[in-house]
Amino acid sequence: MKAQGLNEIAEALRYALALMVILSFTGYYFLPSSQANNFPTYIVAILLIADFCLSRKSHVQKSVAFRCVVVFLFYILLSVGWSQRSASNEISSLLGNVALLLTMILSIERCMRYFRWFGSCLLAALTFCAVVSSLFYLPSSYIDEGNPPGRLSTHSVAAISYGSALVVSAYLIVKTSVFVSRLFWSLCFVVLGFACYRLEIDFVWLALAGSVSVIAFSRVWDNRDTVLVFGWMALATCLLGAFLYFFDMVLVSNRQMIWESVVNVAYDNNLLIGSGMLTPIMPIVDCDQFPAILNSFSSCNFQHPHNLFVSSLFRGGIIGLALLVLLFLVGISSALESDKDERWLVFAMLSYCAIIFLFDGDQLVAKLDFVWLIFWLPVALAIYLEARELNEDW
Repeated sequence: MKAQGLNEIAEALRYALALMVILSFTGYYFLPSSQANNFPTYIVAILLIADFCLSRKSHVQKSVAFRCVVVFLFYILLSVGWSQRSASNEISSLLGNVALLLTMILSIERCMRYFRWFGSCLLAALTFCAVVSSLFYLPSSYIDEGNPPGRLSTHSVAAISYGSALVVSAYLIVKTSVFVSRLFWSLCFVVLGFACYRLEIDFVWLALAGSVSVIAFSRVWDNRDTVLVFGWMALATCLLGAFLYFFDMVLVSNRQMIWESVVNVAYDNNLLIGSGMLTPIMPIVDCDQFPAILNSFSSCNFQHPHNLFVSSLFRGGIIGLALLVLLFLVGISSALESDKDERWLVFAMLSYCAIIFLFDGDQLVAKLDFVWLIFWLPVALAIYLEARELNEDW
């Protein structure tokens, strides 16, 4: 009887854990403050610890992707030692963010293992909430005068977030064989695409063309022995053409002038290990010298480099940048070695994320933000896929 009672408690904890993970990500599109949005992540951490106490068995020990995440996060914490600014409150905040991030990654893996429905529910809820959020934002008055609901603080963050959900909706369209479901996700795809179009962020379209082409090529691979391969191949070719078109458009804005100023500072300091995680970055660009080149920016007072790879080089040096690139490669490799359908979603999302990071982003470790959505979520899914392949007693 005692064992049965413990099993019931463990089952209830796992359902609560799955619910809190879903609320954490969907709340990003609606909750107005970071405090409200991050409250479910604290509960996720507590529930994960409780679940681990009841069931100590874990399936991530053999995962190379998970080990790379641990090494990367450890290096970020280590870099505090040589940061220019290391106030005690900032250090404690960084430690808390790393802990929340790590528990979220582990929670996603465990929920995917416990419940077959969890992955589908998480992706469906994420896409649906993004669509509802975008519907509040489509009127021109919101586009011109304000910001969308939730944590989407700027037009670029909104476009990145809606674009991420659009990639998921494209995956849901090709994954389902039910006509009604496919029609519904197609409508979601159109709404999110229109929202991205209204926001007019060019590099998001570049990322979408690249990531959706990955999904199209996945259908080419899956249908290579059927007549459908020709239709999917034509679509994939068109998407690649769109990718090249938007790539040329993005280069016109010449954001590399901002990156160059940060890279020069990184070279002048410790290039190997960087300036430290807590060192602020304030790109200094002479806009009077480049009035035509920096035409896409309304001000030259940049708060960050608009390139997360450059930011990683500045704060973590060559070692930090190499670890970040390694995370991308290991995540994609772990996904492609799996035989599950989710492998194409992980590949597409990481492709989307890599392009976004080329043109926006500042810190990889913070409270729940769009970086969790486009990077840490697919990394967690990649860890699940790899752990599933490596554990025979799944």
